Amino acid sequence: MDEAYEQLRNYAEKYSLHILMSNYVGELWQMTSGGKSAFWNSKGALLGNLGSNDQGLLIIEKTHTTWSISKLVSTINS
Repeated sequence: MDEAYEQLRNYAEKYSLHILMSNYVGELWQMTSGGKSAFWNSKGALLGNLGSNDQGLLIIEKTHTTWSISKLVSTINS
């Protein structure tokens, strides 16, 4: 997930894009996921993220030129 974070940050900055990465938590098809859903602005700044064991929603809203981030989180035990 660390490499993915770095690549997505670079894409956001290089292409002036807002990037939202959504990932699941827990096990599916005998694979454990990485979690860590996140949002980067078009300058490559990480504005919000969830942890690797956080089940929840990362809510991103834009008002005029300001981004606001809300987290609704429930942590699971691995």
